[in-house]
Amino acid sequence: MFVLAAALAMIPMAAQADDGGSRSEDTAIERALVRIESGSWKQADLDLIRSNPELAAVLVDPSVVEDPIIESGDLDETATFATFSLAEPSVVAAVATSCKWVGVAYKQTTFLGDTAYWWHHRVEWCYDGSKVTTWVTRYDYTTNKLSTYYIRDLVVNQQGGVGTSSAWSHMSRAIENCVAKYGCIGEYTPWSKITVSKTGGYSYVGGLS
Repeated sequence: MFVLAAALAMIPMAAQADDGGSRSEDTAIERALVRIESGSWKQADLDLIRSNPELAAVLVDPSVVEDPIIESGDLDETATFATFSLAEPSVVAAVATSCKWVGVAYKQTTFLGDTAYWWHHRVEWCYDGSKVTTWVTRYDYTTNKLSTYYIRDLVVNQQGGVGTSSAWSHMSRAIENCVAKYGCIGEYTPWSKITVSKTGGYSYVGGLS
């Protein structure tokens, strides 16, 4: 947002006047883009973007909110571990450990109703009924991404709770939308926090920003 706003502020007034109506329209679009990215847009801004086929095809429509998709299942990495009793060293108990996975996916949509990108956060974990024993893996990735969208750094990559009754994984990724004529016109940071339990259950929170 700040890059686009700074670029707009540097446009010379004379240059705006030279191009007449065309320059005036471009300036109106640039100002609409700033308001859309800052979240202060009005319906007139959305209508202006919809009237520009180049931008409407690639820019995320902020008025459309998509529900996330949640998927989960069992992993093949089930195993049985031998647990030794300190009170009775001769007693060995077989503790069955199961493993599962869960994934949360968020989608953003363009002004034309097409998919701009899907962002996914997936975790795989094992549990034994008394605690979360380990993460098998935890990661994020994108699918169905338009060519103007660029994957940037992880903004958040945190986890905790392994060895207790529940564990959590929190991830957020920066994704930038850059168009040749207008530069980088949008930055998005989808995020989710998945909590998994000692019995194979899970919950999540998350969103798009």
